[in-house]
Amino acid sequence: MARQDPRHGSPGADRNPQHLCHAEASATAMERPPGKNGRRATTGSRRQGGQKRRYKDTLKKSLKQLQINSATWEDLVQDRLAWRRSVKTGSAIYEANRIAAAKAQRTA
Repeated sequence: MARQDPRHGSPGADRNPQHLCHAEASATAMERPPGKNGRRATTGSRRQGGQKRRYKDTLKKSLKQLQINSATWEDLVQDRLAWRRSVKTGSAIYEANRIAAAKAQRTA
């Protein structure tokens, strides 16, 4: 086994320098105090629990948010200008509603 360069950072628990980042992240997470529910905060971005979202379900949710009929959207896609127009207006409405809801939540 090759010796480690002393100028290179200290290795992790298993003496592999590539695993050091994970060891430091774990140690940092353990230093944090537990939250209100008694669990420690995690820094990962993966959703906890539940099933993975399918493409079909994600598409349906997005179409609903843009106020596009999920039964006839394929016909709408055939006309590019109409599709772009409907997506643009739907997203503008969605953003306006989202901003209004955020303002209402801040004032409440």
